[in-house]
Amino acid sequence: MNRSSLHLDVRDIPSCAKRGFSIRKMWIALKGLLLSWCIWDFAVYLGGYAAGYSLSDIWSNGRLLPVPQDFFWTETLSIVLFVSAFLFIAFIMMKASLKISKITFEELRGDDFYSGREAAEFAKQYSAPLRTVPVLLFFVILFGGAIGLLTGVIFRIPVAGGVITALSILPLWIFNLIIVLTFFALFASVKLLPAIVGTTSGDTYEAVFEVYSVLTSQTWRLFVYDIAAFITIAVSALVFFVFSTLALSIIFHAVSFGAGGTELISAAVSGPTLIAVGVFPASFNLPVIGAVTVGTPVLTGVSGWIAASSGMMILLVLFSYIFSASSASYTLIYLCLRHRKNGENLLERADSFEKSEFERESRNEADNPVKD
Repeated sequence: MNRSSLHLDVRDIPSCAKRGFSIRKMWIALKGLLLSWCIWDFAVYLGGYAAGYSLSDIWSNGRLLPVPQDFFWTETLSIVLFVSAFLFIAFIMMKASLKISKITFEELRGDDFYSGREAAEFAKQYSAPLRTVPVLLFFVILFGGAIGLLTGVIFRIPVAGGVITALSILPLWIFNLIIVLTFFALFASVKLLPAIVGTTSGDTYEAVFEVYSVLTSQTWRLFVYDIAAFITIAVSALVFFVFSTLALSIIFHAVSFGAGGTELISAAVSGPTLIAVGVFPASFNLPVIGAVTVGTPVLTGVSGWIAASSGMMILLVLFSYIFSASSASYTLIYLCLRHRKNGENLLERADSFEKSEFERESRNEADNPVKD
């Protein structure tokens, strides 16, 4: 698909399946997932230790993907670490989505060779709205809560307090309608912001305006397009999963036949369970056609852990495709919504901007010729 074949409506959304299936984009998503995993482990292990758990207990309960236990939430330091890690992970994945959105946008403009390094430079320069907009929306919600709390305090004033509070009910209701909208905008911004910044190279003000504008003026289209993207990604992920299962089945039977046993490859198939005990049930295995792997002895030691890690990576690659396709889908969704909202084609706006920049640089060179 190129810009000439874009309809800028719901017909463009299914192409996110193809746009997401890209080595560059999936690699960006995979790196984001791995970095987020490391941060999660650090926060849960350190927070669990601060809450009184031994490292061996955390390891036995969760290994490389632990889940916070009950007493974890009784320690202030543990909660602070967890919340900080969660926010950091959200920013990392939003930044990864921004890179994918930028690559997708450039591909739609006809540049199929826009590199991950260029996307990283773009994200480094324009990632500020990913931090400031959610924080700004969160403080707006807090401000709404503070206004309600202050109104309740005013009610305590003898005689006049009740009158003032009664008179403020209607204004507070109107104000809190905005707070409710802001609450939805906060959650929508997680997906919308990378697409908005990636296609407009906009600042915080433009990003905030576009989030509210899309939610209020294109609500039903956003819902319909999101459903279309969800169905497309679910089907394409299922197809990818089936092909992955076929490939893994070939590996399983070939390696098992050559090795004379299934221990090594069973460790790979059982990788998610071995590595993330607290997340995946003991009965979970990567599916293999024609083989029973539940309860099968698996190889231990260095070879077993490497095989298990390989199995976990297979699952992460599937997740990276889902994330890549989702980021590509919201790039397409925002382009369509922007066109439906005010008739603007952001692909053409980007071309016009580059043309004006080129003309400006040419005039500067003509006015200031280089002297030998």
